Amino acid sequence: MSTSSICRIGSRRELFVDRFLIERLEGGATLRQHRPVPREVVLSDDRAWESSIGYFAALEVGGEFRLYYRAAHHGTGEAAQGEAMCLAQSRDGITWEKPVLGLFEYEGSAANNLVLGGDLRKFPATRSWRGQLGSEIAWRGDFVPFLDSRPGVPPQGRYKALIRGCRGFHQIASRRWDYGMYPFESPDGLHWTLLADRPVITRGKFDSQNLAFWDAAHGRYVAFVRDTWGGREEPSALPGEDAEWVSSRLCRDVRVAFSEDFIHWSDPVFVSYPGDIPRQLYTNAIAPYPRAPHLLLGFPTVFYPEGSQTEPILMASRDGGCSFTRWPEALIPREAPHERDGNRSNYLAAGLVRGNAREFYLYATEGYKEGPSRRLRRFTCRVDGFVSVSASDCVGWLTTPPLVAEGRELWINAVTSPGGGVRAALLDEAGAELPGFGLKECVEFRGDAVDTRIGWKASSPGSALESGRPIRLRFELRAADLYSLQFRA
Repeated sequence: MSTSSICRIGSRRELFVDRFLIERLEGGATLRQHRPVPREVVLSDDRAWESSIGYFAALEVGGEFRLYYRAAHHGTGEAAQGEAMCLAQSRDGITWEKPVLGLFEYEGSAANNLVLGGDLRKFPATRSWRGQLGSEIAWRGDFVPFLDSRPGVPPQGRYKALIRGCRGFHQIASRRWDYGMYPFESPDGLHWTLLADRPVITRGKFDSQNLAFWDAAHGRYVAFVRDTWGGREEPSALPGEDAEWVSSRLCRDVRVAFSEDFIHWSDPVFVSYPGDIPRQLYTNAIAPYPRAPHLLLGFPTVFYPEGSQTEPILMASRDGGCSFTRWPEALIPREAPHERDGNRSNYLAAGLVRGNAREFYLYATEGYKEGPSRRLRRFTCRVDGFVSVSASDCVGWLTTPPLVAEGRELWINAVTSPGGGVRAALLDEAGAELPGFGLKECVEFRGDAVDTRIGWKASSPGSALESGRPIRLRFELRAADLYSLQFRA
């Protein structure tokens, strides 16, 4: 057995969002993607400065929650230079309020929730890296702040974000310059300081939600930005349209870049999707999964040019963001639950909110251009519950490849139907059950638990793991779904 084929999971929690821990599925066992459950509308465009709210980013701060989002000011001339960004706050992720921050004026009043921006013409309150006003730079509404967990970060840099900006007119490419992603930091997520007078990432179109974060598993900052590849082979645009954007050969996609200091970035390269066909992607919504931060989960928006419709899907990366496994079916389909089939009316917000012990909250837009209002709806998803190894109405078996784990206990996230159950066995590399750790010796799990321990009648798995030798796991599922597993001390 080649050592390269051994999965070294240690004590990490592992999800079934790809086939990393799957060597064989037998009987009726399959991989099943689960769709989030739609709940209530939590925000709408009910303020004078909110003409088309969008590009939401959720963030948990000290047990409370924030939503940063765009409040677009579409117009002509200087009014088209910028789009203000706003803030909503919540204690439970369900009821949200738009606080009066008093940071920026809109039509002469600072009684608003603008967190970066200003009136329709100028955005003068940005402090540049030299302490001067940055009013000559127009900021665009794709603001995804993150809490910087890099060791040694000073208090003034607790929050960071890359923000799209340019000098000159944004909508007319020939009349803008210094276009790209600019680095910002903040001590509180409200008062932001520009860290460089020029963009630090310039390769990309950037014309949707771009983001960055600290990747603790790899010890680096990561940025994901939007760009396109390919292009037209024949002029097919209508008068006044850009042929490049209507060409069937042009593909909207995602680039990734890395940095050690948030200022100096590698040249962005397109991420790869091994074995997958090209798909048109707008936003990417990629972040480390909170319960398994070595996994990057993304919820990119697939764009359908024929009707300008959008659908978020699920993808996952284990190499820090260079390649992803994508799931083909929509996570939130265009037809559910309300007004999601219009022009760009179905974007998933960046960020997961841990709503309670059993659920994550996700948020997705609806309405957008067709209206009658632009809204954000809450969805709920079981913790670790994006994909399961499922034998929901039958019996099936999962066998893992050889793995090296650390811990004395095996914990799982699983649910069974009445009469169903989950049992596990420890196997050697050849596939034979280890004495005392077979399926018959396993204490069967029945019920519904996000975290529950799998035991054997007379033994603890610790003795089988302490040598560091590879083992396999074999699960028997009867009318059950298995979402994740973890070995613990």
